[in-house]
Amino acid sequence: MDHLTINQAKIEREKLVNELDLYLEQKEVNFIKTQPKSPIMRDVIEGKSDSFKITDKYTHYLIKDEEYDDKIFALQKSINSYEKYIINEMERINKAGGHYLIKYYRDVERFSWNKISRLTNYSLRQCHYLYKK
Repeated sequence: MDHLTINQAKIEREKLVNELDLYLEQKEVNFIKTQPKSPIMRDVIEGKSDSFKITDKYTHYLIKDEEYDDKIFALQKSINSYEKYIINEMERINKAGGHYLIKYYRDVERFSWNKISRLTNYSLRQCHYLYKK
């Protein structure tokens, strides 16, 4: 069974954040369309032929917003679960300490040796030794 790495979790989280931004933007557009003096609403109303009757535009967008709300809620839950996973994995690595932590900082986060030394309170020489271990 393949385990999800912290880096993979971060990538998935970013994808979900991008999708969340998309739905939030679509919801904002729907909100603008429901406003009485909205230029978008005026264009929609004036641009339609006489045979087309607008019955209840507000209800139409409200139903769409409910669909967006469901997706937004699900995305937020997923993002939170990935963040919790990342935090738990970081705590696990931190508890293991030593070479696991240094390997993570160097390979995943791509930190410099000086920064790793400052974060772990090890000397540069100890960091290199533990990394090779």
